[in-house]
Amino acid sequence: MSNSSLRTVLNRNDEEFLEEISTLKGGGDMEWQHEYIRNLNDDVRAIRSETQKMRQDFHNELNAMRSEINQTLDSKINSFLAEMRDRDNQRHKEMLAMQNNIAGLRNEMTSTRKWIIGLVVAGSISFLGIAVSVAFGVFNVVNALVK
Repeated sequence: MSNSSLRTVLNRNDEEFLEEISTLKGGGDMEWQHEYIRNLNDDVRAIRSETQKMRQDFHNELNAMRSEINQTLDSKINSFLAEMRDRDNQRHKEMLAMQNNIAGLRNEMTSTRKWIIGLVVAGSISFLGIAVSVAFGVFNVVNALVK
């Protein structure tokens, strides 16, 4: 029997299989061979069934592991993103505080500049007043000496 005819025979159902075997061997008293083939068929069916069950169990287990991995990754990613948001919010608050400090320093500098300008103007006027007073005093003294 060639491989192709054997494959054809194995792919048929039980009755067709038994008929094919009996015609290939020439018929006759083949009850023990029929029984042997039935047992083989039962064994093959049992192996196929067990293989299918194992395959299904494997797929179920694989899907469960995938689900568990996805849940773990989702949990880790969510906690990582939450931590990043918290840190971003902290940095944002720090930046706002620094901007407020800089604005406060600018206001203080403007106020100080105004005071410095005021003091310089007042000092200049005072110095000018003193110079005028000294000049007037010297002029009066010179006038008093000349008279």
